[in-house]
Amino acid sequence: MSRHGNWAVLRQRHVPCAIRHSSDRNRTAPRLPTPPFEAASRRHILGRCVQIEFFEIFRRDKCNNAGTFEMAFEPAIKELLRVLRNFEGQAFAGSRLLLATILLGGCGRQPAAVFSVPNATKELPQLHQKNLQEGLAGLFGTPSHPQFQTIATDESSGETVEESSDQAEATDATESRSGGTVAPSKNLASTNDGKPPYINVALRPYQNPKDLEYGAKVYTSRCAGCHGVSGDGEGPAAAYLQPRPRDYRKGIFKFTSTPYGQKPARQDLVRVIRRGAKGTSMPAFPWMADADLQAVVDYVIYLSCRGQVEGYVLSMAAEYEEDENIDFATEFGDALEIVLPAWKEADSLVVNPLTPEPAYNEQSVATGRALFLKEGCSKCHGEDAKGQTEWLSPLFIAQQKALPEGKRIQINYDEWGQPAPAADITARLPHGGRRPLDIYRRVCTGINGTPMPAFQQQFALDPNKIWHLVHYVQHVIEGGDPLIQAADLGESAVDLPAPSSESTTDKLDVES
Repeated sequence: MSRHGNWAVLRQRHVPCAIRHSSDRNRTAPRLPTPPFEAASRRHILGRCVQIEFFEIFRRDKCNNAGTFEMAFEPAIKELLRVLRNFEGQAFAGSRLLLATILLGGCGRQPAAVFSVPNATKELPQLHQKNLQEGLAGLFGTPSHPQFQTIATDESSGETVEESSDQAEATDATESRSGGTVAPSKNLASTNDGKPPYINVALRPYQNPKDLEYGAKVYTSRCAGCHGVSGDGEGPAAAYLQPRPRDYRKGIFKFTSTPYGQKPARQDLVRVIRRGAKGTSMPAFPWMADADLQAVVDYVIYLSCRGQVEGYVLSMAAEYEEDENIDFATEFGDALEIVLPAWKEADSLVVNPLTPEPAYNEQSVATGRALFLKEGCSKCHGEDAKGQTEWLSPLFIAQQKALPEGKRIQINYDEWGQPAPAADITARLPHGGRRPLDIYRRVCTGINGTPMPAFQQQFALDPNKIWHLVHYVQHVIEGGDPLIQAADLGESAVDLPAPSSESTTDKLDVES
């Protein structure tokens, strides 16, 4: 046998150990003499492994254009150094050179995150674009330094409001936008120099203004990758997700406990973040600290309010001549008067069942099946409850568009311009939650931004019917036969199963 005759066998034992995944690096292999003709090859393999490890760690820690470089860089380097210590000494010098190259020239500080500008804004005259962006910055700040302020009026302040230095800068900017002293058309509270002051908006009781900055950091780390810096649903991962991430800027949230068209209660947002949305790419965050959760909910509401104010002022810009400044106090003030009260009253509008939940049994399920067919549910969801999920296929949409107009299926779209098929109940993945109370609210209040209507008025004379629909849906979700024999809805339909001893409203706090 030659001097290196057995090297191929030894290499199989040794080299893979050096390039295993980090979870296996606690396993060591005996050090073996390296033949001269193998040294360069092994150094290349190990150096390449370092490259792969570094960029994988870097990607995992979300170093991206959302401005998270400073948060990701330090842990990535620490992990890389730990990896390097596990490699052969002969490759370490080259690896250090690779690391130095990356540090000095391969990656730099990413630009500060900025809010995206809608395409409609870019079509405005330059003066109006400037007015709009400066107005938003004055009220809402930037992604790095968010703030949430409104223009103080006599009614909102109750007394003369003292102006801070930051507020003075904001009003100075307002004056420069409008070409001189602000001449508000509203009954604004005034400071000693006659400028309109600002007051901070509290999104929850006893909120610290710094909570919004903390919420921005949590959002950037956990949410911006899908939902985008501006909350427009255009994060780096969005193009690969179906359904698309939510665009908060319209102020529309699908799964709420409030009536159709209303803002969600705060607990609705908490619940979606904690539990995720089954059947979508929205993950659950059950491990998130409560302080982080509350702060990121604040920030989501903030992004939604900012987007709605932007949309309102954008729509009003058409009322102005190209060389005329947008009236800051009027347009931004009106927008805030529309947006803020809707959020503040949402918690008081939560829909609770009007009747106790009947017993869940075969009769109730069969009654629900009959109502499913009679009340129009099957027109969209199908008699087999399989919905219209073929609409989610780009190929199906393309085939429909290729057909003559008279032969096309009518495809419904949601407020975000995406196909909005009726859900496949047999998939057993209710996006808005699978508790009976969740399903009750979907039937009762509908789903915002989609063709799914509210049935509360339709069942106003007999709200107990909603519970039987809930039981049928629950039966299908639990794997039951969606084609179960429907009950006879003749005169005997009034003799429905007796309510359970414990009312649903008594269980709300526990179930929520």
